[in-house]
Amino acid sequence: MLEHGELALEWQGDVLILRPQGAFNEEGTMAAFTLFRQFVLDSNKPAWLRLEVWGDTLGVPESMAQLPSIYTWAESHGCKATAIVITNYVQERIVRSHITSSSVFDVFRNEVDALAWLSTLSK
Repeated sequence: MLEHGELALEWQGDVLILRPQGAFNEEGTMAAFTLFRQFVLDSNKPAWLRLEVWGDTLGVPESMAQLPSIYTWAESHGCKATAIVITNYVQERIVRSHITSSSVFDVFRNEVDALAWLSTLSK
C-alpha cells in the first residue's frame, strides 16, 4: 500500500520540532518513524526536547497504535520531554490514551505555550 502522511523535522537548539501532515496510514507512520530515528541519531545529541505540532493530522487505528513504541524509542535515545500541540479533542484523547511511556509530556493548544513549557525543562 502507498504511504500516506508526511513528516517535516527541524532542530531549534536542543528542541526537535516535528510537523506531521496529512492522514497517516500504517506505512506512512513507519516511514515517518524511520526518518525520525535517523534524524535523531544523526544529531548525536545526548539529551533533547521534542515539540510535535499535529495541526489537523490524524491516523488510522493501526497507525496510532504505533505511538507507544515511538515514544519509548525517543525516550531511550535522549528525549527528556515532549510538548504536543493539538487542535481538537479527538487528538487529545489519542495522545493521552496512547502515550504510556514514562517520558514527561503535556498537551497544548498553541506553540507559544508548548515552547514556554519546554523552556522551563531545559534549564
